[in-house]
Amino acid sequence: MLGSGTSISPVITNMHNQSARSFDGSDQDVNIDGIIAQVAAAVRADETEFSISLWCKLSASIGASVTLFKCRNSGSTNNQITLLYHASGNEFRFSPKFGGVNDVCNGGSTNASGASYEGDGIWHHIVGTVSADNDTNELWIDGVKKESITGVGTLNEVTNDVSLCQNGEDATYFDGDLKDVAIYGRQLTDSEISVIYNSKGASGDKGLDLASGSHVSNAGLIAHFRFEEKSGTVAINEVGVRTEGSELVTNGDFANGTTGWSTETGWEIVNGIASYDGSSGTQSIGQTGVVDAGKTYKLTLDVVSNEGSGANTIYLGGIVVSTIHLEADSHTFFVTTSSTASLAIFGRSGENFSIDNVSVKEYTTTDGFYVNAPAITTNIP
Repeated sequence: MLGSGTSISPVITNMHNQSARSFDGSDQDVNIDGIIAQVAAAVRADETEFSISLWCKLSASIGASVTLFKCRNSGSTNNQITLLYHASGNEFRFSPKFGGVNDVCNGGSTNASGASYEGDGIWHHIVGTVSADNDTNELWIDGVKKESITGVGTLNEVTNDVSLCQNGEDATYFDGDLKDVAIYGRQLTDSEISVIYNSKGASGDKGLDLASGSHVSNAGLIAHFRFEEKSGTVAINEVGVRTEGSELVTNGDFANGTTGWSTETGWEIVNGIASYDGSSGTQSIGQTGVVDAGKTYKLTLDVVSNEGSGANTIYLGGIVVSTIHLEADSHTFFVTTSSTASLAIFGRSGENFSIDNVSVKEYTTTDGFYVNAPAITTNIP
C-alpha cells in the first residue's frame, strides 16, 4: 500500500456530463449473475483479493438500511462481503465476513462537511477492499481511508451469489443514484483510489474510463458499469473490447427529408427534424428491414423536444425498447432482437415530439458480456 490517505479531499457536489441510474428503493436492482464465477475466483479461502469502487448519491430520506453490493454463499450468513448504507447509524459500512467472523469497517455518521449523508445532494465515492496478501479490510469514502482492519478471515463456503443494489434476497434495495461501479479481483492501491476520486472533482470532471487502463490499471477488472444508458433495461459491463458496426439506418439525421422513412399521420420532417404534432392518436415513424434476429444493437435517439407527458414506445427487431416519456436529450438503448423486424418510434396523442437523429449499429464485445437490468425509468445525468 502507498501511504495513509488521511487528507481531506474536496466535496463532490456534481458530476457534469456523467450519466447515472436512479433507484427508487422498491424493487430495482442490477442483475449481475453473469459475474458470479469471476467474483468467486477473487473471494475465496485464504486468497481473497477484492475491491469495489462506486459513486452514489443517497435519497433524502432512507427509512431502513440499503445495500449497494453483496457477494455471499446463499446457504448461510457466515461467508459474505457487504457494502451498505446503515440508516439508523447514518453511515456507510463495508463488512467482510468470512467463516462467521465479521470485520465491520465503519464510515462515520457525517460527510466531509459535517452533515448527514442522507439527502445531502453530494456524490460520494465509496471503495471497499479486502486483501489476504496485505491482511487488511478497508473502507474509503471520498478519498479518505475511514477504517482499516487487520486480519482477513478464511472462507469455509464457496461464493455463489452476487448482487448489486439489493442483498441477494430481494430486500434492502438501494435508494438513490449510482454510477461507475467497478469490481476488481485485486486490492486497489491508495494512489489508485485517489486517482479515481479526484477524477470526478469539481474542476475538470475527467470521468475516467476505468476499463481502458490508461489512468488506473484494469488488471483484475471483473466488471465496470458506467450506466451511460440513459434509459432502457440493459446495463452494459464495459469490460472487454467493444465494437460498433456501420450505420444501419437510412438518413438518420433527417437531412434529406423522408428518404427511407415510413411516416404516419401527423409526422413531418422539416429542416432536418422529424416531428409529431400529437393530433392523431398514437402514430409512428420507422424503417423496415433494419436489423437481424438474435443480435445486439445500439440504438441512439436524439430528442429535440417533447411537450406532454405520454410514453414514447419504441420497437426494434420485435423488442419493446422503451415505454417511457423521453425528455429532450440523447437516449441510448442496447437491444438484443428476437426477430428480423422494423424500427418504429411512436408519438402519442397530445404531444409535440421532435427528434433530429436516429442511429442503429450492431454492437459486439470480445471477452466482455451483457448484463440485464430491470426497467429503470428515472435517470440523473
